[in-house]
Amino acid sequence: MWKRTRKSLVDPRCFSPEIRRNYVCETLVKGVIIRKYVDNITAPKPKMFVLVGLDFDSFRAIVVFINSEKTDFALSNPEVNSRHIEITPRGYGFLQHRSYINCSQVHSLELNRLINDYFEDISQRLGDLTPEHLALVVREVNSARTVSPKDRNIINRNWIPEAVARQIKP
Repeated sequence: MWKRTRKSLVDPRCFSPEIRRNYVCETLVKGVIIRKYVDNITAPKPKMFVLVGLDFDSFRAIVVFINSEKTDFALSNPEVNSRHIEITPRGYGFLQHRSYINCSQVHSLELNRLINDYFEDISQRLGDLTPEHLALVVREVNSARTVSPKDRNIINRNWIPEAVARQIKP
């Protein structure tokens, strides 16, 4: 699913902390696509996901996963199946084949860890959703019965770069 190698041509650590801090603050926005190791799932592994919300009160990031295929459960459940958005390598060069953004379920990641891991390795950012796909993701997540009203509220809020900057450890 991910064709970029982990060995980047440029070591992200060669940039000063100030440059990385500014980059993180400018790019950690709703719709950014990140690939990193996720350990709070059934089978911990590197996952691609879309950031859809930041909750600075409970210090969590809300994301939706990008999967290479739909699960059997999704295929057998029309409500869940309809909440998957197809994306292709044509629009997202880091993909090797058709993939699906699962908007039927959101996941929480520890906010400080996400921000500081990203600060340490800015190559985790793969790109951004197109504005059309981002609007579709937000609409589908808001329509999903499996997403709590609290999470919907967080997803419908915006955040400012300064709020992200405050979370980066010096």
